[in-house]
Order: sequence, then C-alpha cells, then structure tokens
Amino acid sequence: MNEKNGYKQYINYFKKWDGAAMLGIIMMVVGFLFLWLGWSFTSYILMIIGLVGGLIVFLYGSIGRKHEADFQNEIAHHVEKLSFRELEEDPHFRGRVPKEKIEERVFEAFDLHDGLYIKPMKNASLCSSDYTYAKMLFLNDAFYIKTLSFSFVSDQKETATYEIYYETLEDVTVERDRKTVTTVNNKKFLAKTCFLCLTYDGGKQLLLPAKDDIYTDEFAENLKRKYIEKI
Repeated sequence: MNEKNGYKQYINYFKKWDGAAMLGIIMMVVGFLFLWLGWSFTSYILMIIGLVGGLIVFLYGSIGRKHEADFQNEIAHHVEKLSFRELEEDPHFRGRVPKEKIEERVFEAFDLHDGLYIKPMKNASLCSSDYTYAKMLFLNDAFYIKTLSFSFVSDQKETATYEIYYETLEDVTVERDRKTVTTVNNKKFLAKTCFLCLTYDGGKQLLLPAKDDIYTDEFAENLKRKYIEKI
C-alpha cells in the first residue's frame, strides 16, 4: 500500500460512520430471516434489499478505511526513528550523561485544535489527524528533549530539540483547558487538553502534551522541588 493511499484510508476513518459495518450485518441477517419466512413477493423484495443493501453498507463501512488499532501502529512506526545517538557520539555531551541508566519521560497526545480531522474513539476520548510525541531525558545538568509532530493524513512532519539547563528553569506548571474546536469539515467538539509547561531562560516556554491525571501534577511538583526550590 502506497503512502498516499494510506493517508486516504485515515481520512476515511474520520469521515465514515463506525456503525456502518454493523448496520450492514444487521440488514443481511434481516434479509436471511425474510428468506426463511417465505417466498411471497414482499418477502422476496425485502430479502433482496436486506442481503444486497446490507452487503453494500457493510463493505462501505469496513473497506478502504483505517481502524483505531492502526493509529497506535503508525505512532510506533514514527517514534522508533526518534533516537538519541548523539549522546554517545557528540563531545558536547561528554561527562553530562548519567553513569547509570538515563531517566526518561514520554509525553504524547493527539493534537486538538481548529482545522484538523477529529473524531471520538470507542473510549469517548477524541483522536485527531495530527499527533505530538516528546521524550525527555534527564542529563546531569539539563533536560534534553526531542519532540515530533506528524500528520496521519499528509506527509507533514516537524521535529525539534530542546536543551534546558536546570539552572535556567523558572517554573513548572500543568496547563489545562476546555475549548470548542472546529474540524476541517466544520464539525464541533468540546476538547480537553493538558500540557506540562516548562518556563525557563527568561520566560521561554515549552508545552508538552500530558495525561490529565494526578500523576502529571505530582511530576510537575517534583520537578519544582528538585530543580527550582533546591536552587
């Protein structure tokens, strides 16, 4: 499958109704029931509608589109290329890498803002056509962070690298928001977002997508105690 066809199948995921395949199955079952009940003209017509129409609806809902599991496979495919080989090869990092295993933290979420394809998943959370992934490494003197943002429906991809020295860290907060977002096809959804916000070096800020739970709050407080209050 070529890449452009893959993009189209992700677009179809957002555009097609998830219940179409199930509706098609129900219609075919009803068609078989009319076949079993008898061969009157009416039952014959209803049988044809149920079997043929159900098959068409089923194929429409299940063929030519991606499914929820495909998103995780696509994410894994992208993030496996996010490496930190330079820590071993670049003299800039000599003596700055912990001798024990490097502590790391992953941040990731679907982007939720205007102009994207957006759809509720089976667990009621929203997914979108764009995704952001970030990995934070704890060096001896700095956070070393790489971010990757990419699209499921186009070849759009952006990467960035941040090196935030602990001594420049000014604040760590958790930023939550509830907002109405408008999709590319003019649908509206109430979106909840959560970011870990690092303020550093004279007011610069880096927002990292985070889970909206108590563990994110605890992580932010731990960073403040360890790298700000200590200083």
